[in-house]
Amino acid sequence: ILAFSFTGIVYSLINNKFKTIFLFLIIGLTFFDLFRFGYRFLTFSNEKFLYKELPVTNFIKEETKSSLGRVYGLTEPEIGTYLNIYSIETYNPLYPERTGVLLDNLQGKTKEKRTADNKYFLTATGNNLKRTMDILGVEYIVIGKDKNPSSEYFKSDNFIEELKEAYRDDKHIVYKNLTYVPRFGLYYDGLISSGDTKTLELLGREGLDLKNILITDEKLPIELSNGTGSARLISSDLNTLNFEV
Repeated sequence: ILAFSFTGIVYSLINNKFKTIFLFLIIGLTFFDLFRFGYRFLTFSNEKFLYKELPVTNFIKEETKSSLGRVYGLTEPEIGTYLNIYSIETYNPLYPERTGVLLDNLQGKTKEKRTADNKYFLTATGNNLKRTMDILGVEYIVIGKDKNPSSEYFKSDNFIEELKEAYRDDKHIVYKNLTYVPRFGLYYDGLISSGDTKTLELLGREGLDLKNILITDEKLPIELSNGTGSARLISSDLNTLNFEV
């Protein structure tokens, strides 16, 4: 109110030939102030601020574009989606309940302790967390410089030999998970499951070689036998995967 009152008084006192110039100055000042005010919120909407291109991010994108390997410890799940980087954890109010049940069971959670939130973050440690990462194809694990990924994430030094350093810069180290299960491939052996409960039971078995054994919900129309060949990802986007087999 004071600003408008002061502007009105000044406008009424100045000479008529300067009033037009004065109005343009006021309009210009108003637009400048609105722009300055709006620019403060660009960090929440402008891609160059919110999704910065970092060397570690570019490394992960390049290394996983042909394997679809998942990454752990890099960033929040919703940012990973924008960057076209796959993660285990979810940030989606509509993620399927079966996804939550699968993640809970892999982590060894009982039904009473299952997560009932729109976000899903892994909370297990030790062998439960490592097995969850392996089964769901976590190929790379990111951690801050000068930190031990085994003790930091798994609260144990038992897994350090299963992690091989693949990248390092002044802020991050990336380790390749040597025991992860690839997200696609050719299989020559399988197990038949009678439903979700049975499938979760099979996934919980120690020693089950999921790199070479495929679990299906029904009997396949062919007999499986050992063979040779390859499966290569040609292209992928949010809705389509193209392979050469």
